[in-house]
Amino acid sequence: MVKFAFEELVLKFKQREAFLGYDEDNKIQFSATCGVVIFGIIASIGLIGPNGITVSKLWIEFSSIGFMLVSLSEIFAINIHYGFRRYLA
Repeated sequence: MVKFAFEELVLKFKQREAFLGYDEDNKIQFSATCGVVIFGIIASIGLIGPNGITVSKLWIEFSSIGFMLVSLSEIFAINIHYGFRRYLA
């Protein structure tokens, strides 16, 4: 399942690269998307218990905070990248 998810992700970005051309922004978006996919896989594994799906309030809070941190790190990475581009130009 994990291998299939990453194969689909790589295929999606290769098709985009073939259509739009090579760009450094694709690397940033690819790494951020991989982080979100990895977090989703870890969260889904953590939610499956012996009695099917068991979700506690504490786990929901941790997973939402984790997703917020992944999203914020993606935004900061893109902003830092564009800042360096403007500085070097």
